Amino acid sequence: MDANWEEYHHLVVRSWAVTPGQAMDNAGQRGAHLGLALMAEAGEVGELIKKAHRLRADCEQLDDRRLLDELGDVLWAVTSIACWRGHSLEDVRTANGAKLTERHGPLL
Repeated sequence: MDANWEEYHHLVVRSWAVTPGQAMDNAGQRGAHLGLALMAEAGEVGELIKKAHRLRADCEQLDDRRLLDELGDVLWAVTSIACWRGHSLEDVRTANGAKLTERHGPLL
C-alpha cells in the first residue's frame, strides 16, 4: 500500500477513538455504526448532486469544494469498513478491479 494511503489508513483508525459517542464495545456495534455512516455520507453526496441538477440540468451549480468534502467522508466510511474487516484500500481496489474486468473484459 502506498505510504500516503498507509498514513490515511492509520488516521482513519485513530479517528474511531476520538469520535464523540463512539466508544463501542463490540465489533457488531462498530459494523452497524460504520454501515449507517456510509449510507448517510453517500446520501449527502447524492443530495448535493440532486440539488445542483434541480437548479440547473448541467450541474454548473454543483459546489465542488463541498462535493470533495462529502466524498472524503464517504472515503472515510469505506476505509473504516475495510479496516474493521481487516482489509486495506488496496484490497478493495484489487477486488473491484477484478469484478470490473470480469464484467467488462480487460482494458486492452
